[in-house]
Amino acid sequence: MIALLPLDSRPCNTDRPLRLASLAGADLLLPPRELLDRYTRPGRPDLLESWLWEQARSCGNFIINLEMLLYGGLIASRSFSTTSEEAGSRLQMLYRLKEQQPDISLTAFGVILRSTITVSNDADMDVWRLMPLYSELLGRMHSGEKGLKCELQHLEERIPLEIRERYLSVRRRNHHLNIAAVKAVSDGVLDYLVLGQEDATSQGLHCLEQAEIMDIVARSGLSDRVTLLNGADELGALLIVRALGSVREEVAVEGWPDASWERIARYENMTIRDNLERHLHVLGWSVGVKSDMSLMVNLPHDDEMPDIFLGEEASPTVYDSLYYKIDNLLNSKAKVGLIDLAAANGADDRLMSGLADRGALGRLSAFAGWNTAGNSIGYALAHLGALTAAEKRREQEEIARDNAVVLLEEYADDWIYQSRCRAATVNSLKTKGISPFNLGPYHAEVEAELQTCMVLKLRQLEEQVCFSAGNKMRWDISLPWPRLFEARIRRIV
Repeated sequence: MIALLPLDSRPCNTDRPLRLASLAGADLLLPPRELLDRYTRPGRPDLLESWLWEQARSCGNFIINLEMLLYGGLIASRSFSTTSEEAGSRLQMLYRLKEQQPDISLTAFGVILRSTITVSNDADMDVWRLMPLYSELLGRMHSGEKGLKCELQHLEERIPLEIRERYLSVRRRNHHLNIAAVKAVSDGVLDYLVLGQEDATSQGLHCLEQAEIMDIVARSGLSDRVTLLNGADELGALLIVRALGSVREEVAVEGWPDASWERIARYENMTIRDNLERHLHVLGWSVGVKSDMSLMVNLPHDDEMPDIFLGEEASPTVYDSLYYKIDNLLNSKAKVGLIDLAAANGADDRLMSGLADRGALGRLSAFAGWNTAGNSIGYALAHLGALTAAEKRREQEEIARDNAVVLLEEYADDWIYQSRCRAATVNSLKTKGISPFNLGPYHAEVEAELQTCMVLKLRQLEEQVCFSAGNKMRWDISLPWPRLFEARIRRIV
């Protein structure tokens, strides 16, 4: 049994880990939903501490997110409602837990603060676009670069002083606590720690923080017990697969177009190749050409990955050669996973439509094409890892049946929702003057509009994936937070 304290209450951090744990044949415990956050309302760290103590009586394996434990969730970690002293005191709880239960396994994951702010309404968008440049300029100045004062001053005139001061205060606090978490590894409290860099750019204050953390890790001899990578929402699922204790695996990796491996994906600060290797390291996996498990990566085709949520589209691409590569893998490998990195925040509609027309969607073993490159990389690996773990616990017929549902839900979310219906709904909201970041009293109305858009397309998807469950097929589609960025999409039989 594994207990997970998630990053927040969104489906990607609760439903997806539960889905993969169930596929693997493992029992996963999550806190009661009322103890977790909901959008801008923080979770309850005090009650979550009690929940952890209670689970420790019977559960020996814990995966703990630091943002939820210390601040009440990811969005709460971007505010200064929790002082450094309060957060530090909550971290000490892990020391007490380990002291009283020395045989339990404590794995933790945390987030290095993003480059920008949380967007809760349309008015925030201007500052959201400016803050990464502000962080970049400060980072370059701290690194000794000259001649940036005028540019920085001009930028500061466009960003309210209160926002800048709060942003820097939160950065200092979170960085201090991340360093304290590394010390908890050194002290033997945490068995393993992953620090994920949330949405960022190739330069900025976060790069200085990463460098300091990695210097501490190297000097402390913790390179095998602390991993730093780009990502956040995928880490809970990835660490669940690690906790299942599967033997060291190899995976064959191919990319298309191959030259894009050295690109830095949008919202990240390390190359796609480097980030993939670091996610593999979390699982203890490596690249092996002769492996019977393969991963195909649709790499970015543009200089900068377009963001589907912002209304941008990937460049028109002829996918014939990629279809050929995928078909060869499906005919020669036992398990084939596909990662779509053509765009951020959604799968490439051209790619997915072509795969559907060729009957390939139902033959894949794993798929991810959501949010950032790190999110997709980590979740696809976790999906393959769950299948590998399942083979030691379950019958093959059961695995195939349940994985068909997992795949269907991934296609429904990453492709049908994020790349089709969400975009259409956002455009509809613009004509009504409703912000997709704050639905307010229109929540139920927008949810109903979204459901109408989704139902027919999901029926078509089931046919394309060749998934049949008689006449009892139903979908549960809802917006868990009062915004359009994510949806809860579950197939009910």
